[in-house]
Amino acid sequence: MSSVDKAIETQLNNIEKKTSKSLAEWTALIQQSGLTKHAEIRQMLIDRFQLGYGDANTWCTSRSNPMPNTMSRRAV
Repeated sequence: MSSVDKAIETQLNNIEKKTSKSLAEWTALIQQSGLTKHAEIRQMLIDRFQLGYGDANTWCTSRSNPMPNTMSRRAV
């Protein structure tokens, strides 16, 4: 795993720890919102859940470009 992949995985783990929500729970919340565009989802995560820009952006990016090692951890 590259250092970039490790950093992204660490950031996703930190989002789970900070929010007490699993990646599957975040996926469900996003699906329930009906939003599909990266920028809209990112802004919703910032406004509604007070995620920082970087965390929200990483989450959105990981949804559209999942790393193979995190695929089993997240609900699609």
